[in-house]
Amino acid sequence: MAIQMPSPQRLRVVIDELIQQNKALEYPATRFIGKVSDEEGLSLIYACTDLIFSLAAVEALEKVLIGHPALWPYRIRLGVQDMA
Repeated sequence: MAIQMPSPQRLRVVIDELIQQNKALEYPATRFIGKVSDEEGLSLIYACTDLIFSLAAVEALEKVLIGHPALWPYRIRLGVQDMA
């Protein structure tokens, strides 16, 4: 079964929703928030792209996911309740 991703019109909407989901799961996502909170438009796209391709960010995310398994994407509200 494929996960249904939201289709918002703006990247900012996706980011704000992701931050709220993380907070609801008791993970503040401070690194992510710090990188994207003051960005808009093209700068926001660049900030997200930098996070995607940053080895340090990927390593940090790996550690977070190990410590907070509730953050795994299939458990976050993306149209699938729980695949576990």
